Amino acid sequence: MRLKGLYAITDERLTPYHRIADMVAAAIEGGASVVQLRDKGLEDHLLEPIAVSLLDVCERYGALFIVNDRVELAARIGAHGVHIGKDDAAYSHARRVMGARIVGVSCYDSMELALRYEGLGADYVAFGSVFPSPTKPEAVRAGLSLIEEASRRLSVPVCAIGGITQQNAHLVAEAGADMAAVISGLCRKGSSRPSGRGQGPSARPLRVAEPVGSNDLQICPGCHIYLDLPLAGFLPAGSCRPWFGCRFG
Repeated sequence: MRLKGLYAITDERLTPYHRIADMVAAAIEGGASVVQLRDKGLEDHLLEPIAVSLLDVCERYGALFIVNDRVELAARIGAHGVHIGKDDAAYSHARRVMGARIVGVSCYDSMELALRYEGLGADYVAFGSVFPSPTKPEAVRAGLSLIEEASRRLSVPVCAIGGITQQNAHLVAEAGADMAAVISGLCRKGSSRPSGRGQGPSARPLRVAEPVGSNDLQICPGCHIYLDLPLAGFLPAGSCRPWFGCRFG
């Protein structure tokens, strides 16, 4: 499993936890190669069973599972990695606890931070918000020029996050990002995954109620799943269309 492609991030404000496993499975079937569990509210003992269930989904479907911030929880359940903020002490602690497993770092709009963490041994760095973000409207902006610079100067994978949509995903890919992180595209109220992988045009479409965000939903002609994030350049070869959808159609 590689740090490349579509990076799906859950969000505690948007994700119904009684359906999160199905939503993550659908995201992986749709092309996500990395999934991050992000929750700033729940205590570890409450979040742990959710994390365990998502780790199981990711391992069954062949994706990497990353936990945001909660280093001890990530290590305890055997997650593939952890994602942390820009604090040096947090990075040192995460590396000590996680050992050889993945440690990714948010670098916001700072190439200096990215170079420093690359030198410390980070497995990937994330920049953003690349575009205005509906989930983090107050986030600092890291433009496409920074993604281009990072892809030239860094040897570790570069993840772009923030406001990535159907209309602009190709710009992120062209700038050289290794991964495109999406939140609102995964976290849609009322969504669930199809009953089986690759059922083709006969499969019944998913029902998605009360979409979060402004992107129009579309239906994949391969599997009839409702889609909203065509991410050209980040899906694996063989996807039925260059968007967040069916790779089996």
